[in-house]
Amino acid sequence: MICNVLFGEAFQIHVNRHDMKKIFTVEEANRTLILVLQIARDVQSGFHALKVLRATDPGNEDERHKAISKIEHNLEELAQVGCIFSDVGAGFVEFPAYFKGRPILLCWGVDEGHVSHWHYVKENCHDRREVTEEILAGSNANLFAEMVL
Repeated sequence: MICNVLFGEAFQIHVNRHDMKKIFTVEEANRTLILVLQIARDVQSGFHALKVLRATDPGNEDERHKAISKIEHNLEELAQVGCIFSDVGAGFVEFPAYFKGRPILLCWGVDEGHVSHWHYVKENCHDRREVTEEILAGSNANLFAEMVL
């Protein structure tokens, strides 16, 4: 995952239902945003610092490794919360969820006040749709049906 951060502002994480350790409702995802926002800003700040370092002092391996370690640490913090930083440049964070028995990703941008979008796992945040009442009511609906199938 870190190589994608280093060599491109936007990167996509491929998630399957076995990788989705924490499953969120929209409400649960919204409750994490105070913490997630700070971590996401730290990732973006570290990424920006790394870009500046690469442009101004590309031979400074010690500082480069420190910046990479900090980014890796922050990404691990997000993983511990249960979410994924899917697009550093755009500031999109995704929260695994289920809707109608299918895995989806709730999508939140660092400039947004709350989780208000989602997309299917095989899509990315640029394909996101607005959260509807149906999603709000059933983001975890049929989770057990999916596991049984």
